[in-house]
Amino acid sequence: MMIKVMMLILMLAVVGLFFIKTPDGEPVLSPGDLLPDAPETSRYSAEPITVYKWRDEAGVWQFSNDPVDGQLAAEVLQLDGKINIMPAVKLSPKRQEVIAAGPVTENKMPLIPSALTSVSPEKISAMMETVNGLQDVVDKKEAAINKAIAK
Repeated sequence: MMIKVMMLILMLAVVGLFFIKTPDGEPVLSPGDLLPDAPETSRYSAEPITVYKWRDEAGVWQFSNDPVDGQLAAEVLQLDGKINIMPAVKLSPKRQEVIAAGPVTENKMPLIPSALTSVSPEKISAMMETVNGLQDVVDKKEAAINKAIAK
């Protein structure tokens, strides 16, 4: 008898997921979530890609899909064709409407989907300033190293 009661509770809990709404108004679970995803088509080839890598006169690394005349020291790299393919983030229709509506104003959901960041949108600009400052430090160190190597 106890097992039957527990099975009933478990079934009600699973069925309840189809009716409980998330903050964006969508159910936690929908029938479409139970179906397998259709195979994704991509405009990218799964074939390996040949890339040529060399340093130019200024010492900056250059990359090209085509060999460059006069660059005998170009390194040939074979890259897997699937290297940059990843599934897109699925947004709810309500979130898509907010993004399509334009810039975020007060009392609206943030423009960045919550699945893409763990930082609040208010802190992103401060983080970007920190990153830009770090980039300046890295650029100065690289210039000092290049200067030391050139001597």
